[in-house]
Formats: sequence, structure tokens, C-alpha cells
Amino acid sequence: MDIDDLLQGKRGDIIENNLSYHSITNKDGELIHVVENEEYGQALFEMIQGLIRISDVSFLSREFNRVTFIEDVL
Repeated sequence: MDIDDLLQGKRGDIIENNLSYHSITNKDGELIHVVENEEYGQALFEMIQGLIRISDVSFLSREFNRVTFIEDVL
């Protein structure tokens, strides 16, 4: 699947919400989390949590996948 297709529709909304929630920005496919006040451990934790939640998109329910597939096709 093309990454641009993945970032559109419902899947894209879920991914963008997760990135925003964990203060991660997508700069042309490069995911960036700014480290503030030298809190590297917290920044790493937030980045990993965000990536895990994004990877959970692949485990969506069948019904959600069906609706998303129909949306992608139309």
C-alpha cells in the first residue's frame, strides 16, 4: 500500500490524531518528536507510544476495514 493512500480517509485521521496526541510531527515521512529540557527518556517513551498506537491501525475490526475499504474505492 502506498504511504500517501494510508494517510487519507479514516486511517489517515487515526494516524494524524495519534501523532498529534503524542506531539509527533510528520515532515515528509520523517516522524519527529522534539526533546524538551533534555528529557530524553520521556521523549523516547512518547515516540514509542505514538508508533505503537499507529501500528495498531493494522488491527482494526473487520467492519471498520470494510467501511474504510469502501471509502477508499469510492
